[in-house]
Amino acid sequence: MVGALAASCWDDDVEVLDLLSTGLGQPSSRRPVRRVAVYYHTLGTGGAERVTLDLAALWRSMGLEVLVICDEGRTANVALPAGASLATVPDAFVSDRERYATRGAALASVLEEFAPDCLVYGAWLSSTIAWDLLVCKSLGVPFVAFCHGSHRALTGWGDPRALRIPSIYRHVDAVMCLSRDDQEFWSSFNPHAFRTVNAADEAFLASGPAPLDGHRILCVGRIASDKSPVEALDVLREVRHHVPDATLEFVGPFGDYDRAWFEGQARDRGVLEAVSFRGGVPHDELPAVMREGSVLLLTSHFEGYPVTVAEAKACGLPCACYDLGYLTLLEGYRGVLCAPVGDVGGLARQVSSLLSDDHLRQRLGAEARAHARELANFDFEGLWLEVFATVSGDGLGAGEDRAGYLVSSMLREADRMVEEARRERDALHDELTSQRRLAADLKEQLDDVVGSVSFRIGRALTALPRHARDLLRRTRRA
Repeated sequence: MVGALAASCWDDDVEVLDLLSTGLGQPSSRRPVRRVAVYYHTLGTGGAERVTLDLAALWRSMGLEVLVICDEGRTANVALPAGASLATVPDAFVSDRERYATRGAALASVLEEFAPDCLVYGAWLSSTIAWDLLVCKSLGVPFVAFCHGSHRALTGWGDPRALRIPSIYRHVDAVMCLSRDDQEFWSSFNPHAFRTVNAADEAFLASGPAPLDGHRILCVGRIASDKSPVEALDVLREVRHHVPDATLEFVGPFGDYDRAWFEGQARDRGVLEAVSFRGGVPHDELPAVMREGSVLLLTSHFEGYPVTVAEAKACGLPCACYDLGYLTLLEGYRGVLCAPVGDVGGLARQVSSLLSDDHLRQRLGAEARAHARELANFDFEGLWLEVFATVSGDGLGAGEDRAGYLVSSMLREADRMVEEARRERDALHDELTSQRRLAADLKEQLDDVVGSVSFRIGRALTALPRHARDLLRRTRRA
């Protein structure tokens, strides 16, 4: 059923949810949560992937049965926590209107076989989230949306369809997010909004504090456009004016950037000799890599919860980044120096301060490590017991949340207005193109006339009358 709906109503997913969700997935009683499925589209080396596996390990330690679900071809030979199992479904990125039925059927089959009491869904901006949610509702499986990013990304990426996500979240059983800012936002759409943190693995704290000697800047994570790594090269160029021996090491795989192109960017800025690429490293080797650094540099303009910052703090490594003050990791700015978002010069000055002042670097490193210890003491088990108790109760879902309905209706109207503005812009562009084409044609015709023999003869024959006319006009004005 869901596949057929997706084929005929792909662009109306919110409207379908509004019509159907209150009649689906509302059994008279729900079982206590003993079996948990967790979905993320990939299981590579990123922060959200590590969080997904950490959650699976936590739930296993709580005595729950755990199934990890990801898209086909994206498992990267990952090592699952002991006792957890793995299933795959067709890739969300290619599951469009015509192909979603295959994904939906596979997801339904996986859920029917494992029979989870809850699905925690980490691909929080997925184009298939509404339809995957409907599959879960059709099977009576409670659905928890885990937001690995900030709600600010909904408008920051300039994609009008992202504005539909809050309307979809009205229909999930609970929302898990990563900051007070996000919890307040999502509470406007769903009464069951919870907040967690992503603490660093205990191995980072156990490795001891980084010595913070030398002038090595680390950028840890994917080298991809959403992380703005080219700005790290700009920062390095400015820093080397003040700290000539400063170096920058990228630790992580290349994402949507080509290495040769990226090295060319470094060469154009005159810093290639000071830049190195370590590539991806096994997670258990990352604490030692962090301890080699003097400062962690983060150039992202948006983040939900940068796990690399948590890991750097656990190693006592101070951080320089843009002022994403809504992040839990930046609360109190412990162990962190910030610059306004996009202010490369300001960020370079903060890095230079850290590299030039040994006392400042050591003090902020100690602050960072103390903050990491606080985060490590978060009661994760207690939080998830509360979440599972909530989704196993009766009458959940946001069908009766009138305030959330009002706000989501406003967002749908905003979505409509953006689409209308886009159509008007395209129409104006077409009209401008047409006018330019007409102007070019007229100019070509004028050039032909001006260059013709008859025009030149006419100008010559009328030269004396025109001169007399101009003389007469000047005489009258005098």
